[in-house]
Amino acid sequence: MKKKKDENKCGWFSRTQNEKIDTDSRYSPSIALERQIGQQIYTALQGPIVEDVLREIKASNNDAYWRSSMEGHSLKVEKDLLPDFYDLCQQVQSKLGFKEKVDFYITGDSTVNAFSVAAENENEPHIVNVNSALFDLMSHDELKFVIGHELGHLINRDTALVRLIQFVFPPGSEIPVTLQYKIRLHQQLAELVADRYGYMAIENLDVCVTAFFKMASDLIWSR
Repeated sequence: MKKKKDENKCGWFSRTQNEKIDTDSRYSPSIALERQIGQQIYTALQGPIVEDVLREIKASNNDAYWRSSMEGHSLKVEKDLLPDFYDLCQQVQSKLGFKEKVDFYITGDSTVNAFSVAAENENEPHIVNVNSALFDLMSHDELKFVIGHELGHLINRDTALVRLIQFVFPPGSEIPVTLQYKIRLHQQLAELVADRYGYMAIENLDVCVTAFFKMASDLIWSR
């Protein structure tokens, strides 16, 4: 499918940044099956039409919701306020070659979690949030893996596909069984792709393993 010149960069097929990273890297973090299944889901949802509808009516307030939520109870990472973590985030973003604007936040929460929210239009920055519990649990390098993982979701554009799915099938809707299977498989593969970006951020397999362990168990790895 040819990319239109006026296509929103947040559209699921707008993966030029991802393809650039694939070319420049020593190995490709992408997974062919993930892209293939993602394209099948996109086609089944009539993705181009749905994206046009979302752009025209601005039906989704997802971006505004998350931004106001972050600003209401989370701390935006600024260089003057949190120079070390700010530099860490910038280093990871630079290493992955992701040039789009990203706002990083820290939320005071004991839950071991981090997430990313893709911007809905090119004039808004993406969002990456890290819960404060991770700072007690993770080393400097392990935090790089976490940030790399979340940026990986943005680079891979899988969050944009999730947005389409949620628009077509709101919570409580019945999704056809075959499509449910494809969505679950795509989600699993998208997580694996994001993990690969996390590895690219630090290039240390031991760090990846300990970060996985801590995220899964909330325990500090000691040896």
